[in-house]
Amino acid sequence: MNACSRTSTGSVHRWRRKARRLRVAQLSCLAIVVLACWVNKCSAQDLTAVEAQTIAREAYIYGYPIVESYRTMYAFAIDGDSDEFKAPLNAFKHEANVFTPADKEVVTPNADTPYSFLWMDLRSEPVVLGVPANEKARYYSIQLTDLFKFNFDYIGSRVTGNGAGQYLIAGPNWTGETPTGISKVIRCETGFALAVYRTQLLGPDDLQNVKDIQKQYTAKTLSEFAGEPMPAPATETEFPLPSPDAGPDLAFFSALNFILQFCPPSKSEQKLIARLARIGVAAGEPYDVDAISPDMRESLTKGMAEGEAAITAAASKLKVAEVIGTREYLGSEYLIKRAVAAKLGRYTNSKEEALYPLYLSDAGGKPLDGSSANYVLKIGPEELPPVNAFWSITVYDSQNNTLVLNPISRYRISSSMLDSLDRDVNGGLTIPIQCQSPEEEQAANWLPAPNGPFYMVMRLYWPKPEAYDGTWTPPLVWEADSAPTATVQKPAGAEAAEEVKPSVLIDELKPEMERPTVWGEPTEVQVAIYVIDVDEVNSADQSFAASVYYEARWKNPLLRHKGPGPMNRNIAEVWSPRLTIIGQQMQWRSFPDSVEIRPDGTVISRQKVWGRFSQPLMLRDFPFDQQTLSIQLVAAGLSEEHVKIVPLVNEIGRSSSIAKKFSLPDFDVESWEALPTPYYPTEGQVGVAGYQMNIRVHRQATYYILKVIIPLCLIVMMSWLPRWIDPEQIGTNIGISTSAFLTLVAYLFAITVLLPRVSYVTRIDRFILLSTLTVFAGLIQTVFNTVLIRRENGQRAEKIDWWSRIVYPILLVIVLVSSFLF
Repeated sequence: MNACSRTSTGSVHRWRRKARRLRVAQLSCLAIVVLACWVNKCSAQDLTAVEAQTIAREAYIYGYPIVESYRTMYAFAIDGDSDEFKAPLNAFKHEANVFTPADKEVVTPNADTPYSFLWMDLRSEPVVLGVPANEKARYYSIQLTDLFKFNFDYIGSRVTGNGAGQYLIAGPNWTGETPTGISKVIRCETGFALAVYRTQLLGPDDLQNVKDIQKQYTAKTLSEFAGEPMPAPATETEFPLPSPDAGPDLAFFSALNFILQFCPPSKSEQKLIARLARIGVAAGEPYDVDAISPDMRESLTKGMAEGEAAITAAASKLKVAEVIGTREYLGSEYLIKRAVAAKLGRYTNSKEEALYPLYLSDAGGKPLDGSSANYVLKIGPEELPPVNAFWSITVYDSQNNTLVLNPISRYRISSSMLDSLDRDVNGGLTIPIQCQSPEEEQAANWLPAPNGPFYMVMRLYWPKPEAYDGTWTPPLVWEADSAPTATVQKPAGAEAAEEVKPSVLIDELKPEMERPTVWGEPTEVQVAIYVIDVDEVNSADQSFAASVYYEARWKNPLLRHKGPGPMNRNIAEVWSPRLTIIGQQMQWRSFPDSVEIRPDGTVISRQKVWGRFSQPLMLRDFPFDQQTLSIQLVAAGLSEEHVKIVPLVNEIGRSSSIAKKFSLPDFDVESWEALPTPYYPTEGQVGVAGYQMNIRVHRQATYYILKVIIPLCLIVMMSWLPRWIDPEQIGTNIGISTSAFLTLVAYLFAITVLLPRVSYVTRIDRFILLSTLTVFAGLIQTVFNTVLIRRENGQRAEKIDWWSRIVYPILLVIVLVSSFLF
C-alpha cells in the first residue's frame, strides 16, 4: 500500500512537472508571437502621411513605364477585341505598306522601313528568333525592349550584320544550356519582351521583296527549335484589363502589383522594393484600395500626382536620345529617364540605331507654311547626313499629320535617290521645298509641300558617331529668297589653303550671358534658404529627406528695362550662378527654371526642391544622439573669385529660416544657422562659392526605449525566473531559460530594421550585446545547476541561485549604465 502510494505520488509529481514545462513552452511561444505582432504593428503605425506620400511618388515613377508597357502588351497581344491588337504572344504581325496620302489612320507614317511586331512570352522557355541573309545594300534592325522600357539589345545590320542567324532571347529565370545552331544568346530582365522589326524599303517597286523577307523571319520556342518536348507551361495567367490611362489613380498599384511578378528587380533596387512594400506595392500581391483609410488614400494620391508632375517636368528637359537605351546607358537616373520614355509613348530606337531630326520652323524661326513661302534645303558636299545605312527626309501635312498629296507622288528624298538628283557645282545638294513645281532646272530635286502648314522629319539609320556627338548638325531650311549663296571656288595656286568660311548663322552678341561684374570684382549673389520640412532622417542609409525653398538675387545692369512690372526669362537665357544643392541622392523641382527680372536689373531666381540628401551621421550615442543636418547650396563651377554669396533679406524682412515644426518623427530641433560657406571639392584648392543651412537636432529616445530597451530588459528578466524556482525542477528551469534565449534571438531579428548599419559600435549595439550575454549567462547557469542536481549537490545550486537573485538585478543596472551613461 505504501509502495503504491509512493508510486502514485511520484507519477503525480512527474505529471505536474510536465504540465508546468508545457505551460512555460506555451507562454514562451505566445510571447514570441506577441512580440512579433507588436513590432509589425509598430512598423505599420510608423508609416506617416508624409512617408506614404514620398513612397507613393517613388512607386509611381518606378512603376509608370512597367504599367505602360503592360497596357501596350495587353492591347497588342492579349485583347483580341482591341483596335490595336496585332497578334497573340509569340506570333508575328507584319505591316508591309507603301504609305500614301490616302492612309489617314497612321500619323507621321514611316515610308522607309515597314514594321513587324512580336511580343515574346519568355516565362517558361526562351524564344529563338531566326533571320534570313539579306543583301548588303538592305538595312534591317530588330529592336528588343523589355517591360522596364529598356532597349536591352539589337539584332540587325549594325550589331550582327546581314547574314542569316538564330538568336536566343532568354528570360530572367532561364538557366539551360545553349543548343547548337544558336548565333547569340541575349538576356532579358523581364518575362515578356517586344521585338520591333524594321526592314528597309528600297523603293515603291521593292514592296514584294520586303514581304518575302518578312515571311522568312521566324520565332520559335527553344523546345520547338531544338526538337525537344515542351517544358511545363507557365502557370495559367488571367491578365487583368488595365485602366485606360496609367495616371495617378490608386488602381495603378493593382496593375503594378500584377505585372511586377514578371519584372524581378535588380540588386540595386532591393532597398527601393522594400520601401514600396510599406504601402502595399509587392509583386503578385492583391492591392485592396477599399481597405485604405481616407487619410492614407489622400497621401498616396498626392504622392502619385507628384510623381506624374516629376515625369512631366523631366520630359520637358530631357532629349529623346537621352531616355532611350540600355540600363547601363541611362545611368544612375534611369528611373526618371525610362519613365519619360514611357511618357513619350513610343518604342523609339536608341541613338546608335537611328536619329530623327524634326523640322518645325525655318532658319529664321518662322513655322513652315507652303502657302506663304517657298523653301530650300542646301546641303554642302561635307554636310550630307553621316550614316552607315541610309537617310531620308519626309514632308508631312500639319493639318492631319499625313503625307502630302502632290502631282509627282514624291513624299520624301533619301540617300538612295542621290544618283538621280542634280548636284551643285561644288557637289552639294539643293532641295526646293514648295507647293508649286519649281523651275525646270530645279524640278529634279523638288520635294513637294502642301499649300499650308507642314513639318519635316529627317531619319538617319545606323548613324555615324559624329551624327549624335555634336560634330554634325542638321542643315537649316531657309526661305528661298534668303538662302545663302554657294561658296566661291578656290583660286588657282591656293588649293592647299584652308578656307575661312563665313558662318551661315551669325549669332548676335549676348552680353546678358556674361557675368555681371565691376572691374573684375566677384559678382555678389544674395541667397536665402527656407527649410519647409524635414520628413525623415535615415540612420541606416546615412541620409535625410527634406523640402527646401531657396531664393537668389543678383544685379545685372544690362537687363534693365522700362517695366512697369517684372518680366520673366528662361534661366538659360541669362547669366546665373547655377545654384545646386550638393549631396543629392534624388530630387524633384517644383518650379520651372526661369528668373524674374525687375526694371532695375535685379534678377531673382526661386526654386522649391524635395530631395533626399547624403548626410554622414555620428551614431556612436545612438539612440541618444544629436545630429547636424546640412543643406549646402553651391554656385556650380564658380569659385569665390567669381561669386560672393551673402545672406538675403527681402523687402518684407524675410531671410533664411526653418519651419516652426517639422513632420520629422522622433527628432526635436535644437537650433539652426545659415551662413556663407565655401565648398572644397578637393582639400587645399580654391573653394566653390556656397551657402549652408545647418540644423541641429536630437533624437527622442522614447521611441527606442519603448521598442528596444524595455522589451530587451523584460526578456533579460524572463531569463532570471529559474533563480526563484526550486533547482530540482530541472525541466522547468531549462524550458524557461531556453525560451528566454529563443525569444531574445527572435526579437533581435525583428528589430534589425530599426538599427543603423555602421561599422562601429553604438550605444544600442553595446546594450544589445551585453543583454545577450546576460541572457546567455542565465542559460549557462541553468545548465550548470542541472549538472549539480544530477550529482546530488542541490545545496550548492540553491546557494548559487540565492546569490544570483542579488547579482542579476545589479548586473542589469550595470548594463544600462555602461551602455547609456558612459
